[in-house]
Amino acid sequence: MDNPLFERLRDDACAFRPIDRAAAFRCVTDDALPLQTLVEIAAIPRHHFFGRKVQIHIINNIRNGLCPEDCGYCAQRKTATEEIPTYAMKSEEEVMKEAENAYASGAYRYCLVSSGRGPNGNGVARLANIIRAIKTRFPSLKICLSAGILKDH
Repeated sequence: MDNPLFERLRDDACAFRPIDRAAAFRCVTDDALPLQTLVEIAAIPRHHFFGRKVQIHIINNIRNGLCPEDCGYCAQRKTATEEIPTYAMKSEEEVMKEAENAYASGAYRYCLVSSGRGPNGNGVARLANIIRAIKTRFPSLKICLSAGILKDH
C-alpha cells in the first residue's frame, strides 16, 4: 500500500478509530483510490467483530410494481425499464408464511418492502398488525419496513 490515505485508514481500522469526515468523503469521490483496497481496509474491523459470520436478511416485496416515484436505486421506479410483475399488498397469511420460511432459513432480519408512495391510515394499521404478529411468533427475528412516504394520520 503506497498511499498515505490508505495507510492512515488501515492504521485507524486496526486501532478501531473512526474514519474522519474528509477521509470518508475522499474514499467515495476520488477515482484514483482503488475500490479493492478500500474493501480490504473495511474488512479489518468487520473481521475483528464478526469473524467469518454473516447475517442473512430476507427481503419480501409485499406490494410490487406501479410506483409513481423515481428513486434512482430502485428497479420499480417509474422510469425503470425492467419488467416488474405487479401485485397488490399480500395478505397477512402470505406474509406470515414467508416470515416463517425466513425464520426457518436462519434469517437475522426480515425486510418488508412495499412499492408506492406509502400506505394510508388503514394501510399503516395493517402493516403494524402484520409486524406485531411476526414479532409475537418470532421474537428474535429483526424486522424492517420500507413502506414509502408516510404522513401523519
